[in-house]
Amino acid sequence: MKRIKNTDEGYEVSYETSNPIHKIISTIFADEDAAVSRGETIDIKIVPLEIPKNCLCFLDGYIRHPVGNVIMLEEDPQKKIESDRTATHAIFHAIGDGRIEKGDVIGVVDFIFAEIFKLTTEEFEVLRARLKKIKEMTL
Repeated sequence: MKRIKNTDEGYEVSYETSNPIHKIISTIFADEDAAVSRGETIDIKIVPLEIPKNCLCFLDGYIRHPVGNVIMLEEDPQKKIESDRTATHAIFHAIGDGRIEKGDVIGVVDFIFAEIFKLTTEEFEVLRARLKKIKEMTL
């Protein structure tokens, strides 16, 4: 693994494999104060988080805040993966009673760059047949 950039907003890494995976790890910061109770799920404003085009978002499951973690990012308006996007809100699930304060780290997200391509009908049918075989093997 090769570290490329390290900032307060996250760091970018590149994995050395036969099929390179490029990913950016970014921190999610609350942009408002909120009180939460155990088991409560809230919509919270976050510091705008730029999502590069052709990236899939994977939220880190490790708890980053004492009272809970982000379980979903929200874009408004939602755009296709081929476009640059911005998340402005997050869904936060509380595992305890407490407060979130503006500027708190409430989660971490990995952005994985995806290669977008189109399959011909023939290629699609071959892929579908392979997936069907895999499914049959797991049943």
